[in-house]
Amino acid sequence: MREVKSGSQFRKDLKQYKTDNAISEEDSLTTRICKGLQQVKLIEEGKLPSRTIEDLLDEL
Repeated sequence: MREVKSGSQFRKDLKQYKTDNAISEEDSLTTRICKGLQQVKLIEEGKLPSRTIEDLLDEL
């Protein structure tokens, strides 16, 4: 049988859940930004081919 929580405990758990997820989402965003900046550097150095928006859309 499932445990029934009080309203205040539920709100507390929900707040903690949101806090935990915000941290992981932020870390994920930071990682993606860093990878993007690394790719820009490689493009500028000529080590990675540059792509246009049309190229990206064609891949979809």
